[in-house]
Amino acid sequence: MTIEKTILAIAAVLKEKDYLKVAGIHEENHEPHPFTVDKQHTDYAKDTNDGILDEDILEMFPCGHPKCKLPYVEHKATRTVMLQLKRDLSQEKAEMELIKMKPVLTKYSVSQIAFVDTEKGYKFL
Repeated sequence: MTIEKTILAIAAVLKEKDYLKVAGIHEENHEPHPFTVDKQHTDYAKDTNDGILDEDILEMFPCGHPKCKLPYVEHKATRTVMLQLKRDLSQEKAEMELIKMKPVLTKYSVSQIAFVDTEKGYKFL
């Protein structure tokens, strides 16, 4: 799944209580390497999808790396969701939000969670 779809899915779960927000998703430990987009991907997007390169198009053509012809779905990475507090929050409430997120994290192959500071300096109580 694309990072954008993953962020939207997690944000939808967090929207109800409005305690946390998704600051981003970080990918690392790519196997075998990050998927490479090439001319056939961009040409097809230009010709059929108003230039928008979406996941369906990525899945239509193999990796563009010269030594790799694996499909999009065979390129894996460790995914970390970065969350920010939207207010001071008790650990119990934070834990409840994280438990609610678990099915979405599993579905979108997110294996790690990190909390990042905000300018307002919110904290766990």
